[in-house]
Amino acid sequence: MVKLYRPELGELFVPSKFDLSLMQQGNIIERLAQKLFPRGVFVEKCNKANAITLTQQYIKSKTSVLFQPTFVWNGFLVRNDVLEYDELADVWNLYEIKAKNRLKENTKKIDDIEDATFQYIILKEHGIKIGKVFIIHLNKEYVRDDQLNIDELFLIEEISDKVIE
Repeated sequence: MVKLYRPELGELFVPSKFDLSLMQQGNIIERLAQKLFPRGVFVEKCNKANAITLTQQYIKSKTSVLFQPTFVWNGFLVRNDVLEYDELADVWNLYEIKAKNRLKENTKKIDDIEDATFQYIILKEHGIKIGKVFIIHLNKEYVRDDQLNIDELFLIEEISDKVIE
């Protein structure tokens, strides 16, 4: 991500083989979790300007589910995992997908609550009304049978009260 949007910083952040493996696993989990939202529309990231323009168009037309909508505010770039429009409440729900089996909070590193809060702030700065905020993570109790059951593979945990404090 740094290399793509801030190429001058790319040399400072060279991922190790382990880091690359974690990123790949995260991408696989994200693609699986997107199946929870069958009507989702993926915002192509061919270039930042195009992704931002597409996102604005989709938001304006109230597209029901967006994958990787892109926003920039004060030099900060955010690509949300899932943004879902709630037609009844006329708000957007934010989902952050994590490739782990529990919510991470109150740690020395950036935790899941802080990550979602940062995204929430950027969306609010763009005038987007947020209804609820969720973390989607793996269900550690899930045992696979013959077919992978996406609804049982993931847990969706609402964290709105922790983000909107």
